Amino acid sequence: MALFTNLLKLNPNQIPLEDFFTEIFTYLLKSDSVLFSKWIQDFNISNINFNDFFVSTQESFDALDNHYSGSRPDILIELSNDNEKVLIFIECKIGSEEGQDQLQRYAEHLDNIGNIDDKYLIYLTRDYDAKDQDYIFKNCKNRKNIVFKQFRWYQIYQFLSRFNRGIDNILISETLNFMEENGLSGSNQFTSIDILTITNFPRVRKMMEETMSGEVLKRFENIAGANNPRHSTALNDLKDHNRYVYLQEQKDKFQLILGYFMNNLAIESYPKVGISINLSPKASERKQIMEVMKKIVSSSDKWKGYNLNESNNWAVISQTKSLDYFLSQEDHIVAIQKYFLELLDEMETIKKNYPQLQWIV
Repeated sequence: MALFTNLLKLNPNQIPLEDFFTEIFTYLLKSDSVLFSKWIQDFNISNINFNDFFVSTQESFDALDNHYSGSRPDILIELSNDNEKVLIFIECKIGSEEGQDQLQRYAEHLDNIGNIDDKYLIYLTRDYDAKDQDYIFKNCKNRKNIVFKQFRWYQIYQFLSRFNRGIDNILISETLNFMEENGLSGSNQFTSIDILTITNFPRVRKMMEETMSGEVLKRFENIAGANNPRHSTALNDLKDHNRYVYLQEQKDKFQLILGYFMNNLAIESYPKVGISINLSPKASERKQIMEVMKKIVSSSDKWKGYNLNESNNWAVISQTKSLDYFLSQEDHIVAIQKYFLELLDEMETIKKNYPQLQWIV
């Protein structure tokens, strides 16, 4: 197991995988000027003959302009020589989705920065996620001055693989190992496990359906306040969001979600089973609802919160267990159903204690 994987496991559920790996990748770029220059050249990011460069992570622009509150590209790069200066924003994703109009906001911010010769906006993802440049640049006055590029993490893996591995460059070697273990190497070949997955998916789907049906479905409908939770789109959610769930929209753009979450492409990673409350960046009472979500998280270490201090991403609180937790049980379906019902009991208590969440009744 890769060193970085072991380090990440020391602090489970606290550091998002993409934030953790972005720091690793950024350190690689900063610490090796030859690798950095080769990366800029090979990915055709800029043709400037720079003699100085600056790389940082999580640069915030709140202090510059309130309009960009929460605008914080994962990686910021500056290239310069005596006569030219280039600015590069990079947004990195591993499994998670783009925040609400996130790329559009970065494009607008680049558009408003002066004294820069060339500007680049890069979207770096694990999964395929095509973007519409016209939409991203729709509010930009000088869109011709900004270049948008999309790359995938497997391309980074292929690039790094050309450098020495092993004892000659232990940092690159461990980075590549970590990428392999977390589905970032982008293998273009079906493995025997892939074939087994495809063959057995209909049976697995039926088992998931059974754990979520009957009393579980009735309780979910009662708590969610609707007789038709968005279950017909479960396969689309599996494709688009790596989850197989019931989903019901509540008032003011927050969602109640129950089911299976598969957010990691690493072969050895188990899906998670559980429940979550997701809050849109466009919720009219987002701050008040987020305060309630923080109270729920602080009331029990079973609940984990994500993006609870950000204004432009979906805020999430969830309670989950890894599927391997249930494998020792004699009847997996009964055990998972029991867990779902326990979660719904807790959600019913939350609904009673926090009516300000504007539940559907």
